[in-house]
Amino acid sequence: MNDSTRDVVRRLAAFGALTRATGFDDVVVIDGDEITHDDGGGNWIRLRKDGDRLTVWGFDRDDCDSEVDRTVLATHFGPHSEYGTGTNHVCFLGEEVPANDPARPRPVVENWQSDETAELELADWFEQYLVDAGSDEEIDRELLKAIVNNPFSPANGLRQLVNDVDATKTPNVETFLAEMWRWLGAESIT
Repeated sequence: MNDSTRDVVRRLAAFGALTRATGFDDVVVIDGDEITHDDGGGNWIRLRKDGDRLTVWGFDRDDCDSEVDRTVLATHFGPHSEYGTGTNHVCFLGEEVPANDPARPRPVVENWQSDETAELELADWFEQYLVDAGSDEEIDRELLKAIVNNPFSPANGLRQLVNDVDATKTPNVETFLAEMWRWLGAESIT
């Protein structure tokens, strides 16, 4: 697995830990050799390990007519495009809006390509959670940055954030992070 893929998994681990802390266990799911992030709006990213091969799929439905069937899209764009080096292949279903259109929203895959965009995703999620909870609490951007940088570190403030939100979620968050760490092929969380 290359470093950029590890970075995507690290960012998804941070987001999955935060969504679990706020009571949503189904936004980032790990199931055996597969990690899936589904935003609930038809956008998703899926990473699957098969031996030393890693396949990544992503789909952004924001720009597609909701009545359009995925098989129609696959017929129009082809089943997928593949590129990669060595054992890292990436498959991405096409979009209707041209990639150079500045008005197009970022596909879900792009949201995890940098720490900065991942931090924005975490901030957006947590801000909406606070609004829904009726809280006027401020978001600590440095805390979110530390969580994205290393969600597995006990020193990043994630555990304190989970305790502040809902301490009963701590075991669920810890189990999720341990599963993500194992998926990355590491022996134990540092």
